[in-house]
Amino acid sequence: MLNGLHLETYEFTMGKRRAGVSVTALSGSSGTSGISLRRAGFGLLTLFLALGCRQEPAPLAHVTVYFRGEPVEIDFVVSDASQLNIAAGLVGAEVSRLDEKYDPLNSGGELYLLNQERTSRDPEMFQLVQRALDISELTGGHYNLFMAYPQTAYGFDKLYPRPPTAELLKQIMLPIRRATMTAVAEGPLVRMPNDAYGISLSGLLEGHIVDQALAHLKMAGVQQARVQMGAYWSFGPSPDGLGWPVAITHPIDETVAAQLFLENVGMATASVTDQAYTFHNEVYYNNLDPISGQPARMLMSATIIAPTTELAGTLAKAIFTMLPSEGIYLINQMPEVEGLLVDAGGRLWQSDSLVTWRED
Repeated sequence: MLNGLHLETYEFTMGKRRAGVSVTALSGSSGTSGISLRRAGFGLLTLFLALGCRQEPAPLAHVTVYFRGEPVEIDFVVSDASQLNIAAGLVGAEVSRLDEKYDPLNSGGELYLLNQERTSRDPEMFQLVQRALDISELTGGHYNLFMAYPQTAYGFDKLYPRPPTAELLKQIMLPIRRATMTAVAEGPLVRMPNDAYGISLSGLLEGHIVDQALAHLKMAGVQQARVQMGAYWSFGPSPDGLGWPVAITHPIDETVAAQLFLENVGMATASVTDQAYTFHNEVYYNNLDPISGQPARMLMSATIIAPTTELAGTLAKAIFTMLPSEGIYLINQMPEVEGLLVDAGGRLWQSDSLVTWRED
């Protein structure tokens, strides 16, 4: 017990993997609890839970699980220790399952098998690929399942990376354009063309993880919760019923670009800070244009709010590679989707019905 905070940590094993779960139950005195997270995206995302207005604030739990070594941070209101342990166990088991199933290097995982054998009859994989293909069609190919190999060609994972030559990039991108047009999801069957490099589901899979974590909290009877993994967020109902306050800062000067109050939605950001390196005085970002294979340079960041984080994540990846005017136009055609973009010059672009509060 430390200043009203009780910390309990335990581990459990699912299949071949061990998931570490850190659980913090906040049950202390009234006041305001603040959580500041410096993540990819606009820079500083700050989330405050204003509990001071309650005479007897509900216990607030914090749970951390891991997907591919990245923390999945979860905050939620619990009724007692039993519900806390049940919720933590359900979420930990689900994230561990998804980690094992969709690790592209796990020879027993479904994503690895699809990339090696070119087909999959797994119903969950079919649904993910089908939704990815739908977003690809919606965005005119700006969301592309087959961009993992071009990113590898840029060497973002190497100690001394360098970009591919123009001729090599042309050779890499040609089969990707063909694969995009011929990938098929029929019934429970997913088929990939033989010359495709394999799929990555980037943006979609991360959003799916946090959506599933929130869904499994609800299985434990938890309603008031939010889940965050990197630049991907899923918000359930807030403790005070007014929405979870989120302050988004500008990527250049870190001033507050917008303040949002969110619940029952997902949010995701694609940005130039995700991963980058400089070669011969030119910066290369890992968000690549799926048409040219070159780093997308029209935007500095794209934050999307949608009914699910999976949808927000795929749209953020796609819109980041568009002109800002094209991205905002697309967002405005989707009634349940909102967006806030920052172009290469630092100008803010906001969808028509996004309600924000800005600092003067």
